Amino acid sequence: MARFRLITLAATIILALTGHRASAGTYDVNFAGSFFDVFVELQVDPSSNVTLINGTVSGAFLGSPATVSGLEPLNTQPQWIYDNQFNGSGNPYVSNPGILFLAGGFDYNLYSVASGPSFLYYLSTFNPNGTLYNPGDPGTLQVTAVPEPSTWAMMILGFAGVGFMAYRRRYRSLSAPI
Repeated sequence: MARFRLITLAATIILALTGHRASAGTYDVNFAGSFFDVFVELQVDPSSNVTLINGTVSGAFLGSPATVSGLEPLNTQPQWIYDNQFNGSGNPYVSNPGILFLAGGFDYNLYSVASGPSFLYYLSTFNPNGTLYNPGDPGTLQVTAVPEPSTWAMMILGFAGVGFMAYRRRYRSLSAPI
């Protein structure tokens, strides 16, 4: 029993010392519109700035899905209003100015408009023509937080602990006198 306590203590210390990013994270974001669908993974820093985006844009106008090639740096595209902000806490949402990114050689701006306590989402683009520039393609947004590595470690450790306890019970029941 002392060995089990020592192992549990060591595992707890290791998990406590693993790095956590406060208020930051990785999110899977799916936009389903009338003309376009966007499937991206966003990495967000503690200040809600999107630091990395990768994924695809698909739609009837495109033929085959276009690979997202990156964020447009701030203040480089004056014809667009964007801030590349994503709030992942509570009820996650894309900022009103939006996230401007490149895919298949075209700019896309995923943004929101507040509507009471909820948000309306749009994907604005010049692709293939200007008809979807303003206000853009209306759609729905689904956001899923991607588990951090320390969360996976804690879950695996929990399964190992349950397995170890089952093993000990079985071993005790087999070695108990009849």
